[in-house]
Amino acid sequence: MKKTLITLAVLAAAGSASAQSSVTIYGAIDNSFTRVTSKGGASASGLSSGGGGSIGSKLGFKGEEDLGGGLKAGFKLEMGLETSSGASGVPSSGNNINIVPPGGGLRFDRASYVSLSGGFGEVRLGRDLAASFINDVVYDPFLTYGVGSSLNFPLGVLGSLFAPAGVAPSTVGKDASSLFRVSNAISYLTPGNLGGFSGQLQFAPSEQASSTGAARKDGRVVTARVAYDKGPLSASVSGGKANQSNGVLSQDVTTANAGSSFDFGVVKVMGEFARFKTENATGVAGQDFTTKVITLGAVAPVGPGKVKLGLSQAKRDIDGTAGEPKATKIALGYDYALSKRTSLFGTVARVKNTGGSAVGAADGGVAGFGAPTLANSRSVGYDVGLLHSF
Repeated sequence: MKKTLITLAVLAAAGSASAQSSVTIYGAIDNSFTRVTSKGGASASGLSSGGGGSIGSKLGFKGEEDLGGGLKAGFKLEMGLETSSGASGVPSSGNNINIVPPGGGLRFDRASYVSLSGGFGEVRLGRDLAASFINDVVYDPFLTYGVGSSLNFPLGVLGSLFAPAGVAPSTVGKDASSLFRVSNAISYLTPGNLGGFSGQLQFAPSEQASSTGAARKDGRVVTARVAYDKGPLSASVSGGKANQSNGVLSQDVTTANAGSSFDFGVVKVMGEFARFKTENATGVAGQDFTTKVITLGAVAPVGPGKVKLGLSQAKRDIDGTAGEPKATKIALGYDYALSKRTSLFGTVARVKNTGGSAVGAADGGVAGFGAPTLANSRSVGYDVGLLHSF
């Protein structure tokens, strides 16, 4: 009898402890057949990962433990998946400057942090989405994925995909993907009871020795975001800076954006203006890239799915050079919901290039897929695919 009581007590204690913590496995598999054609240039078709509004194929683990007194500890481990080939990973870096392409192995490159939250808000330590990138996602009807992706993603966040004829952008340090996801980040998020307002501050130290000289700040990232979300209205401003160099010249990247959306019920409209600047982008002192992108979009429920319409235009100015490369994209898509977790989708997009730009419909917006585009040409692309989330 005594042993039975002890056993019951142990089981009750274990049940109580397990009730205070939880671990969730989640993810998405998002594959599509994609074809891109470029007038006078190359065309390509194949299976690609991304495009169904899942914000990329992924596998993740997240958990939370109630510490009592209003405190909670948590964690998140999330890896990108290139599910059309079975590879894992999204471009990442150890210190926000050495870009590593997707490859094999288990790498939690989308998120890898531990957190502590309470009435004061939340503190996260580790790799996370850049606060300055969130607006680029939420105010893009295609969430930066697939051929419909706003030009914000390939031409701003991911660096130099176009330049005037004869100008070769530097391949060292100019990539702005550290304003996409940030390694070594210390993040603070405000509590969620501020009348619709919220904010986030994010800092990543360079992890360079003070004796490194001109490169001592390389890898340091600072980003911030302030948002208002209440009812049908959403509005936000954000910005950030990533310190980089090519060993001689600073090639720091800064971004600032403002976006808003309003849900009328029958249609949700959205828009964003973003500005990206890379110092000494071509490896020549005083030759900066300044890219400005305007994104407009609408999402409307139609039948068992939703129609998505996106329009974006990007212009780039390079100091000391003639011409202003410009790309304009229009995209139309439809997601057909088979269930709450599974949907069929299709998207068609068209890009027009002028001023020396050579942007394809799939550049940056389709994981692991693209086709060369001639300067000042037009490019058309489409996705037809299946998304399943769990």
